[in-house]
Amino acid sequence: MLGSKHRFIGQGYLAAHEPDRAITHLVRAEEENREFGALHLRTRFDLARARLCQPDSRTGAETEMKTLQRDATARNMPRLAAQAEDSHRSSSYLSSNS
Repeated sequence: MLGSKHRFIGQGYLAAHEPDRAITHLVRAEEENREFGALHLRTRFDLARARLCQPDSRTGAETEMKTLQRDATARNMPRLAAQAEDSHRSSSYLSSNS
């Protein structure tokens, strides 16, 4: 199961440093992947990463990373939990030094 094609399109835009376009696709992917447990968590992570790139949505994205860390731990997804923790920690560092 690959899930929504919009996740892959969003990841491409994120890699190309176009967070606005990434968010558009990742929001749609998050809705479409809702019924796919682990894939939904991964999509939420991608969406939070894109939102961390935008100053006006950073606080919400940081909160989502904390939630994702907890949810990934509960689903026995230690790698995703560690990625969410690292992303949150990096974002908090950048926020405090800007």
